[in-house]
Amino acid sequence: MVARSWSREAGLGVGRVSYPTDMVVVVHLRYSFRIYPTRPQRQALARAFGCVRTVYNDAVAARGAAHEAGAKCPSAVALAKSLITDAKQTPERAWLGEVSVVPLQQTLRHRDRA
Repeated sequence: MVARSWSREAGLGVGRVSYPTDMVVVVHLRYSFRIYPTRPQRQALARAFGCVRTVYNDAVAARGAAHEAGAKCPSAVALAKSLITDAKQTPERAWLGEVSVVPLQQTLRHRDRA
């Protein structure tokens, strides 16, 4: 058995709390950052956000159509194949290939968990 002394105090905003001297106290801090993108960076971000919005709206529509038909909702993997991979091959959605696929897949994962 280890003898601990309870002498150290840490003020964490809600009164004072005592901790043993051999205990490590982790305090999480929050930081705020402000970015100032250049014009090409703003255009790239707008293009990526527009593609994400399109894929998200298509996923909502696909899940709604499956619900109306009484079918099981498609998974994020199935939606990724139809809404991203296959859609990039069509002339109407070829512009989806101009952005990284990572945010597009992530938005489907977020939609799947919602």
